[in-house]
Formats: sequence, C-alpha cells, structure tokens
Amino acid sequence: MNENIYRGLLRGLLHPLGIPDKSPGLRPGDLIDHLREIFEVDRDEHEYFIREELVHRPKHVQVKVSIIEGQGLAWSGEKKGDFYCLARIVHHGKKSPKISPKNSPKLSPRMTHSSGSFDEADISKTLTVKNCSNPQWNEEFSLNIDNFFTDEIKIYIRDQTVEQEALGHHVDRHHHEHKFKSLLRMIWHSSEHDKSKCGCFGMVSINVKDVVAQGVDKWFDVTECGNKNVVVAKCRIKINLCHRQDDIMSEEYFSIDDYYQAAQQVYSYAAKRCLQDDMPMEGKIQPQDRRVLNTFASSHQISDLSQAIIHVIILLEWTTENDNLSHTQHALVKHIQELQMTWVTKQFNISTAAQKMPLTDAEKSSSWLHKCISDHLEELPELFPPSVDNVNLLKAKLGVTVQLLELDLWESKSSPHKDLAHLLLHKLQSDVDTYTNNKVETISMHDLVKDPYPYQLRKT
Repeated sequence: MNENIYRGLLRGLLHPLGIPDKSPGLRPGDLIDHLREIFEVDRDEHEYFIREELVHRPKHVQVKVSIIEGQGLAWSGEKKGDFYCLARIVHHGKKSPKISPKNSPKLSPRMTHSSGSFDEADISKTLTVKNCSNPQWNEEFSLNIDNFFTDEIKIYIRDQTVEQEALGHHVDRHHHEHKFKSLLRMIWHSSEHDKSKCGCFGMVSINVKDVVAQGVDKWFDVTECGNKNVVVAKCRIKINLCHRQDDIMSEEYFSIDDYYQAAQQVYSYAAKRCLQDDMPMEGKIQPQDRRVLNTFASSHQISDLSQAIIHVIILLEWTTENDNLSHTQHALVKHIQELQMTWVTKQFNISTAAQKMPLTDAEKSSSWLHKCISDHLEELPELFPPSVDNVNLLKAKLGVTVQLLELDLWESKSSPHKDLAHLLLHKLQSDVDTYTNNKVETISMHDLVKDPYPYQLRKT
C-alpha cells in the first residue's frame, strides 16, 4: 500500500471542499469505509490514519470559476451589446481602507463593510464579445478563498460600449497612464453603485459555502445591479473548489502521478471483484470507486481529460500484460468512448487553438498514452503465417489502437501514427524472415536434399 496516496485520499474525504453528498453510499463516512476496502487496510491502522488526518484541514483553498456563456443579454428594445465579465471574490470578513474625500479635514481612512475588502489582484476579466445577446466566453479563472463561510463570488456582466460612452475620458486617461488596476477599481465601483447607466448590465452572486463538493455547472440568474429581485438574463458558470497548487512542497499537493497510482489501486480492487464472480469488468467502475477518484482529482486540479486518459492507460496496461482480454475488453472500449466524449466536450465552442490543446497535466498523460499504445502493440501475435486465433487477437488489439489514433488528441509533432506504422511493418518483416529461415533450414536438412555445404555453415 502506498501510505502517502492513502492518506491523501482519506484527507480529501474527511475534509471535503464544499458541501458533501448526502446520498446513501456516497456520504463521506461511506466512502471512507469503502476506501479501506479498496486498499485492504487493517481496521486499527485505518482508524489510526483517521485520527492523524482529522487535524490536517485544508489551509490554502481556491475556487475555479469558468464563465461559459450568457443567454438573453439585451438592453431594452432588444438592443445587443458588447459584453464582458468581471469576476472576483468578496472577502466580507476583512476591513478595507477607503480614502476620505479630497477636501475632508481628516486624512485617516474610514472603514467600509458594505462590499467587502477590495484587492485588485482578485479581479479577473473575460474578453469582450461584440454585438451579441448570447455571448460565449469559455474562460476560467482561479480566485483565492480566505473564509469558506463568508466569502462570496461576484460576477458582473458589463457592456463595453455603454461603459466607454459613460466613462470614456476616465478610461482613456487611465489607459494612458498604464493604471489598469485603478481602472478596474473605478469600473467595479460603478458596478456596485452606478448600475446600468455606466455599463453594468447585471450581476451574479454566489456564496462559496453553497458550492457542493462535486462542483457546480448550471445556469445562474443574472439580476439587476443593486436589485437581486429582478432577473434580466441567464449565465452558465462552472465552479469547483480545489487546493492551491502554488506550493509543490506542500503536504496538500498531489500530482497526476499520484492520481495514476490511486486509479491503479481502484482498478485492481474492481478487477479482483470481477474475477471472484467470474464476470467481465463493466464499462465503468462502481459509483463509490468513481466518487473516491473524482473527489481526489477535482480537489487537486486534475482535469477530466487527464482522468479519462489515465483510465484508458491502466486498462491498456492490463491487456498488454494479460493475453485473456475478456475481462477488460468491454471496459476498455467504454473508457475509450468516454475519452472521446470528454475530448469533444472540451473542444465544443472553443475558438482559439491554444485552448484546444491538451493543457498542463493532460500533456503528460497524453505522452503516457503514446508509450502505452506502443507497449500494447509490442506483444503482438505472429503476423505470418496468419492463423484464425492470431488474426482475432490482432483485430482486438488493433481495434483498440485505431480508436485511440482517431482521437483529435495528438499534436502533429508528437503523433504516434508513424511510430506505430513502423512497429507493425518491422513486426511483419521479422515474422516473415523467421518463417522463411525456418522453412529453408528444414528443407536443407532433409535427407533428399543433396547439398555438400550444411545450412548452418552457409549462414556463417
């Protein structure tokens, strides 16, 4: 058992980032008991780990906010706009100095609590979508959380054209002076107080404490700035709580390599279950197994794409090491289909090439997949002379490989197509040579062949 991986999984279940699931079998307590079964840990040792990990609460947490798209964003008279979004975390528990008016006799700051503390570093801005009432932004931001119970996510949808008409001379002056942060402060102030006359179309407010541990992907109501009772549009937003990854030496940091080891253990447990019942592995692992891995992955920023690739890699490794494909073939096909769907979903409505490429941990998992496909084809049956059994085995292996190669997952410079074509050609040539040499040697050793030079002597 890898104790570090076990402790990491256990810590994530003991201290879920967000509201935990209350469904029977998927509650934190149920998953903790299931984790002990997966790793086959003695109960006393398991309870010892629990006592130790209870004190290790998350210290550095952030929220991943993906602003996907808006719907029904139009001013009165169905006028379209040039919309963009501002997103920030409002820290309600902190005091923030606000400078007194210029002519005030007192120069000391006065404190404000109405909108929480203001830190320009916490503000994120999307690109502007021109002349559109259903804009698609598809942008993700990371915002640091100070207090899970009091912090609030605020997203303001603004019209750049209306904003420039109302604040034009201020915008030009601030851009000229390269004071972009000051500009953001001014725009944010107008969103809080001046409402639509300065370009603020609407806002979305989300309490961090209301985010569930599995993350949120839903359409939120966009309300009028300053009036939450009036809904003016919809905005699709994805939200996920996770550990900050800025300190790789932190005990809270786990990488894709750790996820790979955790997934290996989960699949080993699932395989034992299937072998005991003499049943093939189903297309997907059980909900409890899946939830244990998802909790670990989402809290450590391991993408859905990387998870899908890792699952395919593990099953490919099994089929490479085991000639009997019946227990894993169905599961492998299902996971390849899931990988295809994950990749297609990632590409949908994404316009820039940079966003289409596999990012961060996905790049590493893709290189693993490349190697695993090569290893999968290393153990090919004899290609010559062909036989029914060998042809069926070859079809199974190549069928899986073809499905993987058809994915739009590979950069041209790192595509495995050429390497695998060379491997197959080399294998075929080698099998033909072996077969031919064996036949020639058999003939040369036959009693009816009159050859003064032995076959072995001729070869030398």
